[in-house]
Amino acid sequence: MDFATSGALADLLADLLARGVPLEDALPPFTATPATYLRLPDKGRVEEGADADLVVLGDDGRPTDVMARGRWHVRDGRPVVRGTFETPD
Repeated sequence: MDFATSGALADLLADLLARGVPLEDALPPFTATPATYLRLPDKGRVEEGADADLVVLGDDGRPTDVMARGRWHVRDGRPVVRGTFETPD
């Protein structure tokens, strides 16, 4: 199966940005729109009182760093926090 992989959304966002779609137009379908649809009012936007999950994009439009619940999970493209069943590289 080569569709619906864990990196598919990141690939799609990077492709949209590479095609010249402005970030402010490309980002909401990945953030605010699903949060609204799922009735998660504190997710999907950066504003006072909202949850501060953060994804930092590199120059190629792909995620380089991820912060969730106030803790870095990925830094410089490498996992910092691992799941229960994941092993270090």
